[in-house]
Amino acid sequence: MARTALAHAFADCGDAPARAIAEATRAATIAGERSAPSRMVEARLALARITGAEEEAQQALALAHNLHDDDLLLRCHHALARIKHDGKEPDAARDHLRRAIAIVNSIADSIGANREAFLRTPVIETILRDARRT
Repeated sequence: MARTALAHAFADCGDAPARAIAEATRAATIAGERSAPSRMVEARLALARITGAEEEAQQALALAHNLHDDDLLLRCHHALARIKHDGKEPDAARDHLRRAIAIVNSIADSIGANREAFLRTPVIETILRDARRT
């Protein structure tokens, strides 16, 4: 988890993409060695974010499906929406955003009193903002 966070931090700085890729790759390797599938999804999402690699995001999505983890699924769909948008595939981008929004709504509907707090989390706000733009 720390290596994945470190990879995101390097990516956010913008001046160390090779280091970010190395940290995310190492995080994926460690997750695989420890049989930590949710950490593997996190690491693959980090790689997809840093490199724009659709294959990494698709692998993360497949793992998230196998785990039945809605939080990971919505983040995978959001990552794929961004990759598709950047790749000039607006229909595919909208499809992934719709899937992410459906999961957001499902989670929000199931948590009752905490709905508003959930919808204000940074990840969810970003997804909702991206959905409004398309």
